[in-house]
Amino acid sequence: EIQVQMDPFGSRALITASVFSTLLALRAVKKKSLTPAGALAGFAVGFTLVATGLRGLTLFFFYQLGSWATKYKTSVKAALDETVATASVRGSSQVLAVSVL
Repeated sequence: EIQVQMDPFGSRALITASVFSTLLALRAVKKKSLTPAGALAGFAVGFTLVATGLRGLTLFFFYQLGSWATKYKTSVKAALDETVATASVRGSSQVLAVSVL
C-alpha cells in the first residue's frame, strides 16, 4: 500500500507549493492569460492552497481543470455566442475574487 503524506505547511507541502505556483504563474504571464499583478495574486493563492496539504493541492487542480474547460473549443463557443471573449487577460482583482468563492 502506497501512502502519500503531505503535512499542512510541512517542508514537502511548501516545496510543492513553491514549484507549482511559480511554474503556473510564469506560464500564465507567458500565455497572456494573467497580467503580472494577476500572476502574483495567483501565485499567492496557489501557494496558500497547496501549502495546506493534499486537500489544497486537489483544489488547485480543480481550479486548473476549470481554466482548461473554459478555454476548450473557444472558437465554437464564439460562433454560437458573440459575448464569448476571444482573449481575456485577467488581473489581480479577478484572481482574488474567484479565490474567495
